[in-house]
Amino acid sequence: MKEKRKSSRQKVPFKLTVLVRSLFSHGATDDPEKPRKSRTLKARVIDLSRDGAGLFTRVFSFQPYKPGQHVKLDVELSDRSTIPAEGEVRWINAHPSKRGHLYGVYFTHIDPKDHIKMRQFLLELDRVL
Repeated sequence: MKEKRKSSRQKVPFKLTVLVRSLFSHGATDDPEKPRKSRTLKARVIDLSRDGAGLFTRVFSFQPYKPGQHVKLDVELSDRSTIPAEGEVRWINAHPSKRGHLYGVYFTHIDPKDHIKMRQFLLELDRVL
């Protein structure tokens, strides 16, 4: 299968977390009258690029996100600073042995100053590896 990513992902060899927020509906998603609430999950970053991330959530009782769903992310870097981003869930795989899900998220928006911070972090990560 041909790689679809614009930039290669780098494995993250240490604990790097991200908070993932999304709106989910208590009914039909196309009904504006249904109540909606925000849900925040903590995920571990498995791999990272300037265009997206591979994430792992330790939630297996339900599938928190679906492909095509838009999410807001706060990527916490090793210096404890965060990069806020918006993204789209591209794929999901259940991981029963680890009681969680793996997600591929494509970044749809990162502020330009945070994009610079992300590139610098990836360069540092590349030097470590």
